[in-house]
Amino acid sequence: PPGFAHGFSVLENETIFAYKCTGLYDKESEGGIIWNDPDIGIDWGIKSPELSDKDELLPRFSNFESPF
Repeated sequence: PPGFAHGFSVLENETIFAYKCTGLYDKESEGGIIWNDPDIGIDWGIKSPELSDKDELLPRFSNFESPF
């Protein structure tokens, strides 16, 4: 739902991942939290993930400015 963070880890090559959205893609509404934020403490089970340039620059949760 709007306002909830989501994340996923793909562990196999050639994986297809799909999820539903509440509306059409809008670049201006993008946001996020860095995947390895120690304040959240999720053990993703991976050490060196392949991230997009955008995802490498995401803030920690404590610095995230929510639009909600």
